[in-house]
Amino acid sequence: MGQHFCAAAGLLTGGYRSSSKTPFSANSSNVSLKISMPHQLMAGSHGPYQWLTSDQENMNEILRQCPEVSLRRYAAITTYDDNEFRPTERDREAGWESRNGIAYSRQIRTPADLPECAKSEPAELYQEWYLFEAPVELGTISRGNVFVPPPGPGWTMAFISYRSLILHDPEKKELTDLFWRQLEALRPESYFGEGQDYLTFVTRNPAFFDSVLQRLKSLP
Repeated sequence: MGQHFCAAAGLLTGGYRSSSKTPFSANSSNVSLKISMPHQLMAGSHGPYQWLTSDQENMNEILRQCPEVSLRRYAAITTYDDNEFRPTERDREAGWESRNGIAYSRQIRTPADLPECAKSEPAELYQEWYLFEAPVELGTISRGNVFVPPPGPGWTMAFISYRSLILHDPEKKELTDLFWRQLEALRPESYFGEGQDYLTFVTRNPAFFDSVLQRLKSLP
């Protein structure tokens, strides 16, 4: 199931009108909505996933304000500052470790289990997190050209390094199609990407989507 865009028709004057329940689901038609606010906030869906892009908030603040997104989950950081994330000594004491260029957490039981980089302000650009409900192995990270197929199975591509990874922009379809293909293969519950211009949040948990959406809508 692909995603559909309705840029003009999706403008909602006065903001995004919603109850506590999200309007997007795997059973609804896929849409992209531009939420009328002082800053740009876009929302849409792709198959079972719902997504948000914002030019205002950063992922560290979302992790603080919406801790349920990461609690009892297992994180994999594929990129940090456009490079490999190297856990600090304190991070390692909290259970973080690196394998094949990817940093993995043990189960995140409290916010204290998040890495030190998640507590800084502002959040570092060009970082990419995947959150899972169970431990995973993502193979080896590739930070090369995503348009060139990897040498074989067992590779995970880094997408956030591309400034053109903008889920709400139909002109970036070639890149976003590759992003969705990998996301569907990895099947994370949630994804964060802190890019140059936008924060990207993707999840197949409707409650998480609604929580992050409400946080972003509350910004002045």
